[in-house]
Amino acid sequence: MAADRGVKVYTVGLGTPNGSIISVHGWNMRVKLDEETLRQVARMTDAQYFNAGSAEDLRTVYQGLSHRMVVEKRETELTGLVALAAALLMALAAGLSMAWFGFMA
Repeated sequence: MAADRGVKVYTVGLGTPNGSIISVHGWNMRVKLDEETLRQVARMTDAQYFNAGSAEDLRTVYQGLSHRMVVEKRETELTGLVALAAALLMALAAGLSMAWFGFMA
């Protein structure tokens, strides 16, 4: 879906392909880096895969990625939706008023 919308997904691999055991909140987990999947995701979205084997590598990758980020601002007109909501509330209020005062026959 990201590729269809022109969104690039830059992937960053942390860890080793052989895997290691990490401990999180008392739970031990074996984690393994799946570089092929990360490369495939990046390739599908016309982006790039980065391997960060150390904290310094990760810092370098993120600094490089910050220059590739593109922010696109879009203004969306909401006046029509607000007017529609107001009209529906007015119609509801009129109907409730008529029901309350017995004008419905």
